[in-house]
Amino acid sequence: MSGPSGSTACETFVDALGLKSLFTTFMGKASKKGKAIDAPASEETSHTLSIVSSLFTNLSSESPARIRLLAKFVENNYEKVDKLLEIRESAQKRLTDTEADIEGEKKVTTACDLWPSFPNHDLRK
Repeated sequence: MSGPSGSTACETFVDALGLKSLFTTFMGKASKKGKAIDAPASEETSHTLSIVSSLFTNLSSESPARIRLLAKFVENNYEKVDKLLEIRESAQKRLTDTEADIEGEKKVTTACDLWPSFPNHDLRK
């Protein structure tokens, strides 16, 4: 939904009632019937957010399709905004945990580099 025909594709997506399916998936309420392979939740979320991003990028500001997209975030007491915040918090926690792991690995690697005269003492084990 990008490139020269992205705007048309996004308009068509909204006109074909794609927002209902998109936000059902986004909220984690998608039916699991008929799915041959279940994608990991993070992958599904990533794809869904990518589509939402494309819609916001390619729909013109005052178009009825963009207004419908924005209305989705307001309905049901802003539940979709709450979901976006949950996704962000989860991503931030994963990032913080990964950064801590990297720092731990750096310390171990540095300690191993400082003691090269002890080949039988690998601190990484």
